[in-house]
Amino acid sequence: MFDLGGGTGMLAYLLEPEAGDQVVVVAGAWPLTEALELAQSRVLQLNPVNGLPEFVPARTAEEAAERRASLQSSVQNDQRLRTMSYESLTEEEYQARESGVWNSAGTVEPEEPQADTETDTDVEAMKEAKIQAAFENAKAEAAAAGTPIDEETVEWYVSIVGDGEPNVTFVTEEQRRAFEAEAEEYFDGIAGHYSPMEVTGRLGLPEEVLSEAWNAQSQDALDAAINACENEWHRRMLVRMAEHAALDELMLEFGIETIVFPQDREPTEEEQEVWSVAYSAAMERWELGDFVDEPAAPWLLSGVQLGAPASDAEIIASFEHPTARLQFERVR
Repeated sequence: MFDLGGGTGMLAYLLEPEAGDQVVVVAGAWPLTEALELAQSRVLQLNPVNGLPEFVPARTAEEAAERRASLQSSVQNDQRLRTMSYESLTEEEYQARESGVWNSAGTVEPEEPQADTETDTDVEAMKEAKIQAAFENAKAEAAAAGTPIDEETVEWYVSIVGDGEPNVTFVTEEQRRAFEAEAEEYFDGIAGHYSPMEVTGRLGLPEEVLSEAWNAQSQDALDAAINACENEWHRRMLVRMAEHAALDELMLEFGIETIVFPQDREPTEEEQEVWSVAYSAAMERWELGDFVDEPAAPWLLSGVQLGAPASDAEIIASFEHPTARLQFERVR
């Protein structure tokens, strides 16, 4: 942080992409106390999902790495589940899973043949008769209560749960208008239009940024959440999400490609056998008080270091992305 005088401080980051080459990234200028607080609580790093530069709320590099690793692990697990859930399925198995005809072993359950005791026409006729009877009963109850139903001025609705009896509801013109007025007051924000997991896992929008906008119950609250964004691509993405742009449309518009994390693979029989022998030997040494490291399983992701920060050179290269240029501009 640099004191510019007059009670103003400038927050800047010094990057060294290679020996002898230094680059200063200016984040902005604030009142001195605010600039000092930001200098102690913000780290410049790359978003682990889409590779865009952003200011991360973290007081130390270690804290930023933990935050980065947590997001990477979450996205990695989501990608793994998607792969496990669908990629190996045949078309028949996929349709069975979608329709719920699926057992715990992951195989298609054959449908039991049903005895054809009634035709569809008979069933429909019985349902219509029940509905008509429920309608007449509701009219009779209203008349007995001194509030007869005028079929010319009311609408009526029927609901049936399972094999239960029909339930008839009458709605007057005044009730309908009141409902429409209430619907007009409903704030249709971001919530309900997206899956939070996909917004974070595919777009890279941090959970704490999304949650503020997601929970907004008015336009003023949503505007406040958007304007509070410290990163320009966060702000502009929320603006477009408030317009209910499709997820694929947002990825195309912002030029985002989700980073695909390497996945575990299945071990070969030989690998499994070798590892099991080595593991048993290590546990025997543990029992003797010789606390050796557990043998590494070559098919797991132990070699992939989650949370590892991007290099200064990678951060500088990311400024060339069109979306990064919304916030960062090369001076010389």
